[in-house]
Amino acid sequence: MIFLALFTILYAFASAEKCTGPQRPKCDAGWYTSYRPQGIWCLRVGGSLMYKEAATQCAQYGGVISGVQNDFERDLLVREAQRQLAGYKVPMSGMWLGAQRNGSGFYWTDGFTTGTAGFTYGPGQPDNMNIDARVPQTCLILITMAPSYTGVWTRFKNGELDDTWCNSPSDPPYRMYACGKRGPKDIQFV
Repeated sequence: MIFLALFTILYAFASAEKCTGPQRPKCDAGWYTSYRPQGIWCLRVGGSLMYKEAATQCAQYGGVISGVQNDFERDLLVREAQRQLAGYKVPMSGMWLGAQRNGSGFYWTDGFTTGTAGFTYGPGQPDNMNIDARVPQTCLILITMAPSYTGVWTRFKNGELDDTWCNSPSDPPYRMYACGKRGPKDIQFV
């Protein structure tokens, strides 16, 4: 009887291990893990820097300003930005993304984001508003608002994109950035 009980427990454990398989690798502490079709991509959100300064700080972490592969990453970036905004008591932000204008549209510049699923624009965007003698809007920001936000940006939904000037310090005045880097080798791609 004891042998049967022990056999049943061992069989159940072995079967569970076969079902779940080995754990997939994750990014280091402080980074979120995204399992992209092309491999693991690590993401983190930083704040309060202009585009060039954000790119420099991200490079110090071993990353680049990141694109958005899919809705999972968009939601992840929005949730982390909202968490940080609440701590700073800031109602909304525009998050720099790794994208540049190519004619009337945009392309990802991080070398790892593919496709167009990450391009979810806000109403009327990208509009390339070329006013007051500024150059065309060649950068993209991801809009993030606190649930209590009631300002002019409410025409956007959280996570929608707006084209903007890469050197624009205003509207929205608080800027964050999405930093990304290649993650550990994924067991599915070995």
